[in-house]
Amino acid sequence: MPTLPPGVKTLAQVRKQADPITRVHEAKRLLEFLLVESLPDLEGPDGRDPFLSDYARARESCFSSIRDVMWAIGVRNRLDHPKRGDEPLRPEEIERAGEHLVRAVEDFLPHAPDGVATAAGRQHKSKPKAAPNQAARTRTGAGNKAPDGSGAAMPRGATRPEATFRCPSCKRKFATLAAQQQHTHDAHARKRRSKRRAAAKPKRPRRRKGVLARLVGWVFGK
Repeated sequence: MPTLPPGVKTLAQVRKQADPITRVHEAKRLLEFLLVESLPDLEGPDGRDPFLSDYARARESCFSSIRDVMWAIGVRNRLDHPKRGDEPLRPEEIERAGEHLVRAVEDFLPHAPDGVATAAGRQHKSKPKAAPNQAARTRTGAGNKAPDGSGAAMPRGATRPEATFRCPSCKRKFATLAAQQQHTHDAHARKRRSKRRAAAKPKRPRRRKGVLARLVGWVFGK
C-alpha cells in the first residue's frame, strides 16, 4: 500500500492546521502528491518538468473551480517566490488560498488511485442496505429533487447536504463556498454596481420658473 512521503500530511491533519501559511504549504504538497501519482508521465510545455499548475490544468475536470485552484497556487508561489514590486499578501487572501487548496484535495480524492487516496485520508463509507421492496423505488415530484439541482429524484431516505455557507447579502445558505460565491456575484454584484452608478451620476438642478412665466402659466392654465 502506498504511503505518504516525508513532509506530506493527511487531509485530516491539513484541516486541523491552525496557521494559514502552513496550511497553504501542506495542502499544496498533498495536492501535488496526488496529482503526480495520478499523472506520472506528464510533461510540461517544451519538454520541461511540469509544474503544479500543469498537473492541475491536465485534470481540471476533477475540480469544482479550476479558477480558484489556479489562484491559490499563485498565492502559494508569491509566498515562496516573491517578485520585486508585488504587493504584500493580505491575511484574508492567505486564508482563502488555504481553503481553496483543501477543497481541491477533497475534489480530487475520488479521482486518485485507491491506494494513494487511502494514504491521503480518504475514508470509505459503507452504504446502508436498502429493504428489498424499496431498493429500486424512488419518489418523484417537486419536493424530492436531487441536492445538486439537476431535478433527478432522490432515493427514499436520502438527506440533503447541510448548508454551511451563508450569502452575506440575502443570508441564503449554500452547501459549498464556491456555490455561495457564485450566487453572491450573480445575484447581488450587478445590483450593487447599478446603485453605485446611480449615486455617482450628477443630478441636474431643477430650474425655477420666473414670476412672469408662472403668471402666464396661471392665466392659460399651463
